[in-house]
Amino acid sequence: MPHAVLELTVFVASPGDVARERDALGAVVDEINRTVGGREGFRLTLKRWETHARPAAGRPQGVINGQLGPSDLFVGILWKRLGTPTGKAASGTVEEFEAAHAAWQRNGAPQAEVLFYFSEARVRPSDVEPEQLAAVQAFRARVAADHLVWTYRGPAHFADIVRPHLIDAARAVARRHRRAERPQGAPRPTRPIARSPKRYTDAERRVYLVEAFTTVERYFLGAAEALRAHRPRAHVAVLRLDEGTLYAEGAVDDMVRSRCRIWIEGRAALAFGGSRYQRVTSEFVRLDALAVLKEADGALAFTLTGTNAQADFALAPEEVAERFWLAFVRKLGAV
Repeated sequence: MPHAVLELTVFVASPGDVARERDALGAVVDEINRTVGGREGFRLTLKRWETHARPAAGRPQGVINGQLGPSDLFVGILWKRLGTPTGKAASGTVEEFEAAHAAWQRNGAPQAEVLFYFSEARVRPSDVEPEQLAAVQAFRARVAADHLVWTYRGPAHFADIVRPHLIDAARAVARRHRRAERPQGAPRPTRPIARSPKRYTDAERRVYLVEAFTTVERYFLGAAEALRAHRPRAHVAVLRLDEGTLYAEGAVDDMVRSRCRIWIEGRAALAFGGSRYQRVTSEFVRLDALAVLKEADGALAFTLTGTNAQADFALAPEEVAERFWLAFVRKLGAV
């Protein structure tokens, strides 16, 4: 029996200097609802104080917090300004983050997903506010102590960065909601990271690896569709060459800018090889990243090295897929 459509809320917190990113986030939410969300049975609603708050007596930020309430996903965005003090925090964005952080820490499910982004766009000297820039840097260090933060090059780059993150976070929240709603005694669904008190056999590890490869393929297909909806000039083709090899090619205005191959490497790894302009030949095997299947404490998960990042540990297949996609999109250039 198909699930009813699950309504999830997304709250965006940011000062006024990232208005273009806030608008881009609205467009991404609409894309996801038309594509991935429609297929997977969830719908996102973007909550902004401009559209979801009303005039009322009281401390302005407190009124906004009370009227908008908690959300399933929190997206914070900062560039060169932290914002204006609220009477309880250094800015509205800070106070909103603190509420989301408290929800993230709270025991029980569902818990909020917290995504925070910092722009690396250049600031014109005439626009520099030293105190505000220093406040942003100090706050970034504070957020990074408990959350993995992300950077982006500027407004035109933001949508391509936040899109796969928002899809993956929405899926995680949807899984938690549906697990909480499952009747007592109902069969448990397969977990992203398999757990068992025994050691896994080679056959069991192979099954998990093949399922992870299929997850990567599904992620690429969904992300390619969402990218095309948002950027009509860009097109990504995703093809399975054989049972263990996936090929993706990205073009802008019919000019190919990025190619990659993802394949099952040996008995316990997923490999990623990328290129800007090479054709796919027998030599197209340059290894950019390797996700190795590991077993620890009764769990199967991946350790990922490469993709221009530090090594990541204990990743579920969806997280490996996200990192492969981001590595591919970076080579696509300014789309």
